[in-house]
Amino acid sequence: MPEKEMPIKPEVEIPKELIEAVQSDDTASKIAEICAISGIEKEDEVQKIAFQVGRVLMGALSPKDFSTALKKEVKLSAFVADKVTVGIREIIFEPRKESLIKLYGEEANLSIKSIPEIPTKKTEKKKAGKDIYREPIE
Repeated sequence: MPEKEMPIKPEVEIPKELIEAVQSDDTASKIAEICAISGIEKEDEVQKIAFQVGRVLMGALSPKDFSTALKKEVKLSAFVADKVTVGIREIIFEPRKESLIKLYGEEANLSIKSIPEIPTKKTEKKKAGKDIYREPIE
């Protein structure tokens, strides 16, 4: 994990729910699961992502800057960072929305509008035509 010291907001008390989430094994396993679904298998990358989640929960990184931090600090591609961000916001941040709003104010409002859209790969659909492999029904 990075050796940087996390600058925690001194003027605001961290809600107990967020402290418990940082210490929870359940949170760690959910982060690992989200990373696996997103195609991240390297343990050091999973740890760096967990570190960034901890920064958000402890008041050192705004939830709106989470995706950018994944791109810069963990060096994830934009596609993977956005995919992880959607998972983390839905599974980790959204259930603790009220506590995050207490900590960050309205900038922590994690509405669906603030979640980046995951770009999808476009696939061309073939025109439905006559099936030349179909045998006649007798």
